Amino acid sequence: MKPLGVLVLVIAGIAGLFFAINKLGDGSGEDLDSLESISQQETSATTDKGQETELTSPISTERSTVSDSASSGDRVELAPEDSEQFANSVTGLVMNPDQRPVSGARVVLTQAGVAGMIFQNEPLDRSGDRYAETDDEGRFSFLNVQPHSKLSIEADAKGYCRSSSSSFDVYATGKVEVPTLILTLGGSLAGTITDSGGNPVPDAKVVLEGLFSQFGEEAAPDSLTVLSEADGSYIIPNVPTGNRRLQISADGYANQTKGGLVFRGEEPLTMDVTLEIAEMICGRVISKLGSPVGEAKVLAMSFSNSNRQCRDEVLTDENGEFCLSRLAAGKYTIAVSAAGYRRQHEPRVQTGGAGLIIELEDQGQVTGRVTVSAGDLPKPYEVQLRQTHQGNTVTTLIGKSQLFNADDGSFSVECTQSGTYLVQAVAPGYAPSFSEEFRYTLGQPMSGVTVSLTAGGQITGRVVDGEGNPVPRPSITTHDNTWTNSLFDKALGDQFPTNVTKAVTTGNMKGKFRLELLKSETYQLTIRASGYCDGSMRDVAVTEGNETNVGDITLIKGGQITGTVIDLAGQPVPGAMVRLTLDERGRNLPQNYQTKSGANGKYTLTNVYPGKYKLTAARNSDPMDFLQGLSDELDRVQVVTISDGQSLRFELKVGQ
Repeated sequence: MKPLGVLVLVIAGIAGLFFAINKLGDGSGEDLDSLESISQQETSATTDKGQETELTSPISTERSTVSDSASSGDRVELAPEDSEQFANSVTGLVMNPDQRPVSGARVVLTQAGVAGMIFQNEPLDRSGDRYAETDDEGRFSFLNVQPHSKLSIEADAKGYCRSSSSSFDVYATGKVEVPTLILTLGGSLAGTITDSGGNPVPDAKVVLEGLFSQFGEEAAPDSLTVLSEADGSYIIPNVPTGNRRLQISADGYANQTKGGLVFRGEEPLTMDVTLEIAEMICGRVISKLGSPVGEAKVLAMSFSNSNRQCRDEVLTDENGEFCLSRLAAGKYTIAVSAAGYRRQHEPRVQTGGAGLIIELEDQGQVTGRVTVSAGDLPKPYEVQLRQTHQGNTVTTLIGKSQLFNADDGSFSVECTQSGTYLVQAVAPGYAPSFSEEFRYTLGQPMSGVTVSLTAGGQITGRVVDGEGNPVPRPSITTHDNTWTNSLFDKALGDQFPTNVTKAVTTGNMKGKFRLELLKSETYQLTIRASGYCDGSMRDVAVTEGNETNVGDITLIKGGQITGTVIDLAGQPVPGAMVRLTLDERGRNLPQNYQTKSGANGKYTLTNVYPGKYKLTAARNSDPMDFLQGLSDELDRVQVVTISDGQSLRFELKVGQ
């Protein structure tokens, strides 16, 4: 059972947000001892149908690993960089509304989709994105793709709006044909930027972006930016359907943000903006001892109404001084954050002042050592603080994981509030290991915490089909035994309370797999393979120094649902979202399926687990605007019951 306090906080966070925004095995071996690891370093690949133009780091199958950027005790086994990898591909077409191919379109294969933006308190990590360009037939291809359960395609081209696919799964083998992406012309936004005297403001920066971008610090990938002309006019073409907000900034003027802009189809919108002469709030950030705090982030924000706000952000200099110089007249909340200090807020600060002093309190520290029973401690080693919960054995990650390289294994991590904690440490060749629980009191340093690393245990087994034949190269992922694969659990991410080691591996051609360096806990396994329904196994107990063999795990192929999405006039609807949602309780994995209709309105849902579902469709809309299209889905729900091996066909209608 998850700690109630954690669940309440997360539920509140989700509700507030929504309402506010309107190892990889080679597979060539004969037995477990011959399983070869597979490198995470991908190789460049091109095809005749669409060429890959850039290749960055591979898309991680889970959170970061100790080997590249350690995080949360997650571990993906690595291997020689020259080892052969995945016999898979992701391919598709990009077309315009007239169903003509769009050549030269930029295509991105990414795992940084909408789900990853819901709790975007910092910039999304898109280091694993891969890029390609469409050929003359509008086709793109990605080869040798790191297996992942939720990937998507983004496409854009000059003169068109950006478009994205629904999420899809990629396995170690097999071809994924993404439904055709339709690039539309979109709407437009035009207007004039003037000052309070009616004079035009040239070279003002005008940025139009999705609502979720306000929760990050980097420009969102769908941001559209222009500069105003000499007469103050501006125009932003090719704006996708959905809700947007407008940000305007210019030298000498107060920043301004306007929300509530709703774009539909090719409808043009007009928004004139009047900028006010900027006022300032200046001051200094110091510690409790009076010393200056440099590189502190100082943010000012004020809302004049629900659709208009002004904000500015700067860093303090080496003397701790700052000046917020792009503010409209009024009162602001000032928020200050700096490494090693507790966050501080100053409400209702009036513009025009220059003597604001903000005093920061030192962040609490927990110090100790990471040890091994014999030999030298491998470096770097990862340390993270985890909160414990009364009456519950699971723990919750607090803050971020940190890497250390000290010869003596020492570490020091920040702690922001009183409570009961333990420290988790991970190093190459060892399982994530915990310290003893301790109580921390804010303001009183905690020292002497020791984490002794162990090798943990192993899970082995084999994946077979319904006839007992091996399933080649299955993907196996570990989870907490209470994990449910629900949207809620996925939204928790690193905040999902657990002690288990999160790891992933790919089995060999005979379906055999091994997961190593696992903390002693009770696990749940998720098993995935191309052409099969996802499977799961609970109550897998792992003990220190032992191997747990789970035997054969059987996967089924499931059913298939196909059809066409049409409008009320009977015409095919391209790019419509088709969803299959579980309509019964008591089953764990999997729960929902989704896809988009292709250029001819056709859709296909494969490897559907037997059961009862609700089948719906909605017109293509901005993925950030989750309310749009809801009426289509509610008005035209089809209840579907499907069995293993069954193929069903349904025509789905959407409104105008």
